[in-house]
Amino acid sequence: MTAANLRLLLVEDERVLAAGLATALELAGYEVSRSPTLADARQRIEQNRAPYALAIIDLALPDGNGFELVQFLAHYPDTPCLVLGDHDSQPLSCQHKNILAYLVKPVEAQDLVTAVAGTYQRLPLATASATATTLAGQAGGNKQHLIAVAVGILMERHHITRQQAAEWLQQQAQQSHLTLLQQATEIVAACERLNLHPHA
Repeated sequence: MTAANLRLLLVEDERVLAAGLATALELAGYEVSRSPTLADARQRIEQNRAPYALAIIDLALPDGNGFELVQFLAHYPDTPCLVLGDHDSQPLSCQHKNILAYLVKPVEAQDLVTAVAGTYQRLPLATASATATTLAGQAGGNKQHLIAVAVGILMERHHITRQQAAEWLQQQAQQSHLTLLQQATEIVAACERLNLHPHA
């Protein structure tokens, strides 16, 4: 099974984060649908004729705990789950048979792409995490997915297309005499500061 055959459902209410993660997954060849709430995700699951190959679910959602969606998906055995949460939620979540992997937030795009790929090899959680850590250290992969996250942030913040965001990123890098990776790093870092200090 290749990435091109897989349709993913990303359930994440943080719009900028969701845009960055979705962009990284799409660049890796996956087809991604995004849902910001439990209700929207349930509706998408019920209305889709073909099941999603994987649901990526943030446990902290505005209309409830993402674990409710994991339990709802128990009725859809063809759609396993990869969950995003904190350390405190991990022991409970990993007991559910429908959860193939667990990533602790904040989640790097490269780690998510690697974990998604690992779920289709049915790797144990520990092995999948070790693989993600190893691959995340590879310069080429890191560069590609960091740039992808920056492009996703620009798309979401300025309501522009992926091509427009990529061109804007390139222009800003040239004007600032930075490499594309350096400019992307600055954008992602600035976004993280805003998310950590929303009232600043």
